Amino acid sequence: MEMEVQIISKKLIKPSVPTLFHLHNMSISFMDQLLPPLYTPLIFYYPDHTVKSFQRQNQLEKSLSEILTLFYPLAGRYIKENLSERRDSKEQCKCEWYMIRH
Repeated sequence: MEMEVQIISKKLIKPSVPTLFHLHNMSISFMDQLLPPLYTPLIFYYPDHTVKSFQRQNQLEKSLSEILTLFYPLAGRYIKENLSERRDSKEQCKCEWYMIRH
């Protein structure tokens, strides 16, 4: 059985409060640098009969924005630096989510 997925929205969500300056960059280990890129989208399933999809989407965006403040490493992007210039790479992870209807 094959499931068909309809993407309603794809958006980069920022934390509700800016990350403190001293937490902007995070060093990652040599082993982490060797791993291939990993991209894991989230899929949320909701029945389509009570709440309007834009209301549900707004609530999910707001909730994710608030929780990213607490888990700041998930709220950024990975930046691969030239290892000859610096001895460590910095991690700023990309966090995206998707909402679908069924």
